[in-house]
Amino acid sequence: MESRAYAFITGLFVIGLIAGIVAWANWLAQEPENRKPYRVIATTPVSGLNAQAQVRYRGMSVGRVSTIRLDPADRHRILVDIEVNSEIPVTKGTYAQLAMEGITGIAYVHLLDDSKETPPPPTGASGLPELPLKPSFFDTVSDSAEGAVRDARQLMAAINSMLTPENKKAMGASLASLEKVTANLEAATAKLPQTVARADA
Repeated sequence: MESRAYAFITGLFVIGLIAGIVAWANWLAQEPENRKPYRVIATTPVSGLNAQAQVRYRGMSVGRVSTIRLDPADRHRILVDIEVNSEIPVTKGTYAQLAMEGITGIAYVHLLDDSKETPPPPTGASGLPELPLKPSFFDTVSDSAEGAVRDARQLMAAINSMLTPENKKAMGASLASLEKVTANLEAATAKLPQTVARADA
């Protein structure tokens, strides 16, 4: 009897624990009803960004990413649909950037505002207000570093193409001629005091 009672209590505990986990998950999944849809237009890669990712406004969590897809009219553009709490002041000067969650590599959409313009953002053909996705500071630094490496490679390739055997011979002949001219100048410089003295006499 004791073993049956123990098993019964254990079963009730497990069932209660599962019900609590399900209720907690449903509570976390609840979303505020007052959210407005927006569309972020990206022309650069959105690495690390997934559906259901966070949307933050000046560091505050204010929404989520609903869908990510290519623009059917222009394959160079990526359409990121987001939902933002209605009380957030999204204006014409609001823009989006991608930011990373620590060292996890998971990206989120960070909304920023660089002006005091109060009109709402322009509406696209889909009927959704559109926000531009601007590169972050680290994206700019990365692009600059890639450009510098590319320029360095092009410079090295140009130098290697100039160092052909014919050019090496021509450079050697030019250096030999330069040495002769330098020797002649040194000899002329050595005789210059005597010439000046004779001229003075």
